[in-house]
Amino acid sequence: MSGPEIFLERINEELSRFNLTKFKIFIPFTNEVKKIKSFKGIKIARLDGAIYYRFNSKSFRNFIIQKTGQDYKVLALIPDFFFNIFGSSIRNYLNRNNKKLLKYSDVIVFQSKMSKAMHEYFWGKINKKNLIIYNGIKPREYSKKTISKEINLVITASFRLNKRLSDAILIINSLNLNNYKFKLHVIGKLDFLTRESIANLDKSNSIFHGHLNFKSIQKIYTKMHIGLSTSMFDPCPNSVIEMMSFGIPTLTTSESGAAELVGLEDLIVNEKIKFKNYNLHSIESIPRLNIDDWNLKIYKVISNYEELSYKTYTRFIGNFNIEIIANKYKSIIDS
Repeated sequence: MSGPEIFLERINEELSRFNLTKFKIFIPFTNEVKKIKSFKGIKIARLDGAIYYRFNSKSFRNFIIQKTGQDYKVLALIPDFFFNIFGSSIRNYLNRNNKKLLKYSDVIVFQSKMSKAMHEYFWGKINKKNLIIYNGIKPREYSKKTISKEINLVITASFRLNKRLSDAILIINSLNLNNYKFKLHVIGKLDFLTRESIANLDKSNSIFHGHLNFKSIQKIYTKMHIGLSTSMFDPCPNSVIEMMSFGIPTLTTSESGAAELVGLEDLIVNEKIKFKNYNLHSIESIPRLNIDDWNLKIYKVISNYEELSYKTYTRFIGNFNIEIIANKYKSIIDS
């Protein structure tokens, strides 16, 4: 399941405890969106980010391979100027589900301030009742975490180029502290472009677990020390909240909704990239991370580890416990 589907399952399970009037939370997937206009009840649109692709002939071909698994070589014949003329129309089509939810919902829930800012940047001010509610998960008992001689870092995603796994691998390869060994645990499926982007990198310090169910991921998280969330403009990654529930200090870029989740300056790496249409299907066009900046933050986390681990857990408990999130959705429905 995708991130939005995973959260939808979690929140619906939690809301089933209440005796609520008829409602439905819609996410921008085709089968769901088809039902919103005719649905008789309270219609809540849950929106992540906007699709901000910029295409040329090569990247459009890569996009189609990614979507269909088929390589239509004839697409290479489309001249680049075609995308200069029709790029906006293609983006409007790709964003059609988001726009339909914006139009027909009774209330809009954005996953973060970044999520709302992204929608307003591309489509203008939202003139409908809306609010920001982050994702959540059931809490677990805190287990004190300490640093060992082998420090395990973890990154979890459905990997596409904008998740910047190649940069995460460069980070782990460049870490160098006396008496410490570093390993990066990579959890999730890699698309073909991501596999291409890391093909020539040294992966001796990385362990690839592939796609796992959450029960298996939890077992890995118990052994992890530091989380990484390198994705640009990620509205509200479930993986970050899941790591926080284990007291795993998770480093992220300032240009992500994940920065709103971790909420601690020691865990946020400043990055100066802005909203615009990016060629996300070509590794050369993806903004690269400053490896030195990330290394410095990791070293600082290690030097103050137990405090940051506990702060991470308490921030999770106070903000992202699924019961807190469910009560916010309940308030929408009740009102």
